Amino acid sequence: MKKTAQILMAVVLVAGLAGSRQVVAAPGSAEAFAQMKPTAILVNCARGAVVVQAELERALREERLAAAGLDTLTDEPPGSNNPLLKLPNVIITPHCAAHTMEALSDVRQQAYAEVARALRGESLLQIVNQKYFVPRASPLAAVRG
Repeated sequence: MKKTAQILMAVVLVAGLAGSRQVVAAPGSAEAFAQMKPTAILVNCARGAVVVQAELERALREERLAAAGLDTLTDEPPGSNNPLLKLPNVIITPHCAAHTMEALSDVRQQAYAEVARALRGESLLQIVNQKYFVPRASPLAAVRG
């Protein structure tokens, strides 16, 4: 039980990055893994490119890292020759959280709400290029009279 607690307390989380910048990356990736406790578990559910997979594999094989939980890889789907698939201390899940019924429903609801805001002439909440968006008078104003 104590070992499990130590492992769970030493989780390294790589998540929520907007781009595909490498965080645990060459030239610092080997150095970054060397600084981690051997009880650490790397969890990557952001982008495959944020972890250098060759360095991750090496750290796992050399037991400088306890385990890895990966929701995304550099190459998806992974080829059958991907060495991470053969490691007993790696769990890989399909990178498809957006394909659940709940996620699809949420995306539809958000899209409908944005369209309704635009039709009312309101500012949009889910907009990437806000500085270029110019709210216009509501096209519904003429209908309302």
